[in-house]
This record gives sequence, C-alpha cells and structure tokens, in this order.
Amino acid sequence: MKHASDKEIGKVKMETWKKAKLGEITDSSLGKMLDKEKNKGQLQPYLANWNVRWGYFDLDNLSLMKFEDSEDEKYGLNYGDIIICEGGEPGRCAIWKNQIPKMKIQKALHRVRCHKNIDNFFLFYQLLILGKNKIFDQFTTGSTIKHIPAEQLKKVPIVYPPLPTQQKIASILSAYDKLIQNYKKQIEALQTAASELYKEWFVRFRFPGWQTTKFENGIPEGWKVVLASELGEFVRGKNITAEEMQEGMIPVISAGIEPSGFHNQSNVKGVSLTISNSGANAGYLQINYSDIWAADCSYCNSAKHIYFYYELLNNMRVVLFNLQKGAAQPHVYAKDINKMKILLPPSDLIETADNKIKLMHEKIYSLQQQITTLTQQRDLLLPRLMSGKLEVE
Repeated sequence: MKHASDKEIGKVKMETWKKAKLGEITDSSLGKMLDKEKNKGQLQPYLANWNVRWGYFDLDNLSLMKFEDSEDEKYGLNYGDIIICEGGEPGRCAIWKNQIPKMKIQKALHRVRCHKNIDNFFLFYQLLILGKNKIFDQFTTGSTIKHIPAEQLKKVPIVYPPLPTQQKIASILSAYDKLIQNYKKQIEALQTAASELYKEWFVRFRFPGWQTTKFENGIPEGWKVVLASELGEFVRGKNITAEEMQEGMIPVISAGIEPSGFHNQSNVKGVSLTISNSGANAGYLQINYSDIWAADCSYCNSAKHIYFYYELLNNMRVVLFNLQKGAAQPHVYAKDINKMKILLPPSDLIETADNKIKLMHEKIYSLQQQITTLTQQRDLLLPRLMSGKLEVE
C-alpha cells in the first residue's frame, strides 16, 4: 500500500487544535432496553455489547428483539455512527459502515453522532487511542461491574484540528483499515472454499470417482467409522501463571479465541489444532500455523493430515460443543475429543483433500501475517497523529 510521505506528514502547529468534551461535539443516545414482556413490533437483529469489538463488529449469531417502525430513528444506525460499549469493557468502540441494513442497538450501547465540524472517522480513531490509554476508566462507575453512563461519556476529553486536517488524518488511517478489511474478506472466502470442499467430498460424498464407487447403507465402500484419535490424538496443554507470560514471541493459546499472552518458549511445534478446554469458548476449534504454548486447551500436532483434520472437526463443531461438562464452568476434555466417532475415508482420498486444503490455509496464514504487519504499522502511527505530533498537509 502507499504510505504517507514526508511531505504529507510533518510537525503540527498545536495551536490549531482545539479541546472539547465529547458531549459538546456529538449527540449520543443509548439503545433499547431488552424486555420481552413489554417490547412490541417485529423481531429484528440488534447489536449487543459483545458484538462490538475494538475497531470492528462481530456480526455472527446476532440476537433478535421486537422493534416498532416508529423506533427506527431512535435506535437505528446510520453509516458513520460510532458505537461505544456502556458496560462490559466500557469505551470499547467501532464505527458502523452499513454492514447490515436497518441495524438497531441494545441499551448496553451508546450511539454517537458527530456535529458538522467533526469527522466521524477521525473521532473514532481518537476514541480508539483513548481506549488504549485507559482514559475511559476515569469516567466509569461501579465497584465490580464497570459502566460508563451517558452523562459521564459526554465528559470524555477530545482534541481535534480543523475539519480538513481531521479528514486527512482519517484518510491515512482508513487506508490501513481498508486494506486490512480486504484481506479479512479474502480470508473468509478461503475459509468458505476449504469448508465447502470438505462438505462436497466427505459429507455429500461428491468426491473424485464417486460415480463408480459402491455405497452400502449410504456409506462409500472402503470408508470406516473410527475414533478421532486414530487420525490424530489430542493432548492436554500445560498452564502457566500470569507471571510466566513474558514479552516473548510465542503466542499462549488458552480458553480464549485470541492469544492470552506471549511466552519465550513453546510446548507445541509447527502447525497444530487447539480446542479450548473451559469457559465460554469451551469446545472452540482453532488452527495454529506456527509454534505456540498450549495452556488451557487441548492440542494436536500429531496428525499427518492436519488440514483435513481441521476441516473434519470444523464440520463437527456442534458435537465438540456438546462435549461440554459442568454447569458453572463448562469444560471439554481431551479424552472425550479422542473418543469421538468419525467417518474416515481411504488414505489416498484424505491425502488429495489435505493437499488442496493446505494450499488454502497457507494463503490464509500469509494474509493473517500481512494483517498483523499492517495493524502494527497503523497502531504506531495512530498515537502520533492523534497527539498532534504529526501533521498532514
């Protein structure tokens, strides 16, 4: 991508920047209270707190709530609205780009709209850096569960240059995000292609040569039901303390989806599969393309055809989640994963599929690395632009 040149970025004249409270330069409102007894209208999808991440939205498995047509303006979203979490992790925010038409928000979220002299994307990036610097913590209430009420949100301090400069700063940062988003879409397409290949061959049985293959009770000849451990055995990871998580280069994979930290050594080498053992993500499957430290998870790197194994297990996500045990704190155990029954095709068909799927996953890994690099570059530039240390011409 084209980066900002020295002519585009230089020393800023700080006297051109202004200070204001968020409530002075924006209009904000909370979403609708979830009340199944009182809410009327048609069921429509809405954003809850957990759908809003730092800088993006997780739009999988949206919940539904009843909304009346008259509530579209009050709770609906427009392009460029900034959505901020009121609780959970107060201040976590993302900017809406009409990903889904007529989207609404729940009361746990603030909707922020900019006045004419404020660029909404510039403000979004300003809020991101405030979040990274823990500024929102100063405006939260509650001893155990933190919240940022509407009146407190309006007090958050903002600094901003003239509108043309805001737009130029936002344009520089948006260029990174647009490329990152493009790569994410490519990753989603590759993930879908790999999943569809598996389903076409091993669920619908439209594999190469299926027309001449004999079937018995709906199962192709030569296929057999075996335990999952025959394809690759899962092993319990080894927990480490928070103090042992050092600023190393090795991701620590535990109960979460993202690495919970970094360590200076690995206990799993090469490409591996991990399944979260406990917590809200118990049963979550993930493929890791490089060395990791497996903590509160089960891992497998012994499978010869690990990319095929990933797609097989990915197609059995419901089964994996149903392995959860325990009411208060769900757990999924390696021994139960290994005992799952799977339908195993002949080795030559597995080999062919694994090679095809591997090419897709290697491309995914390459794109993920590019996303990491772009994110790091943007995050280095973000505080310098938002602090006024750099100016665009």
